[in-house]
Amino acid sequence: MLKQMFYDHYGTINLAFHEAFNNRDPQKVKTLALKLHALVHPVCVSGGSEKTMADYVMEYMLAGHQNDLVPRQPWETDLHYAGTDRVPLVWQLWHTARIEDLVSNILLANQDPLLNDNWQKKIGSPITDTGNALETQEAIQF
Repeated sequence: MLKQMFYDHYGTINLAFHEAFNNRDPQKVKTLALKLHALVHPVCVSGGSEKTMADYVMEYMLAGHQNDLVPRQPWETDLHYAGTDRVPLVWQLWHTARIEDLVSNILLANQDPLLNDNWQKKIGSPITDTGNALETQEAIQF
């Protein structure tokens, strides 16, 4: 799927989502919300057959543009982590993954998050939250 086709596809789903929301059709809202959400995952995860925004982003990053795509904010205006003037990418990835896990599983699927005690032990993580509460030294160790 070409980028413009992707954007058009997204726009069609998004418009239908807003119409369903305004018409108070909860089943259609749920179905369309899941379709929109699938667009932010690679095809291998979303189960779709067409490239998603995540696929385009991954290709762009693997072509060497990761810092263009995820610009770091100076620590005065963003988080004060890792004792540097930039937020570390590893923290951003952890934070994003935890938000995704918590929102998708607890709020959308009404089930436990994937990161449980067993997974925490397997990956050796000292935290299970999103990382927002970490102090600078904790973030450096993380």
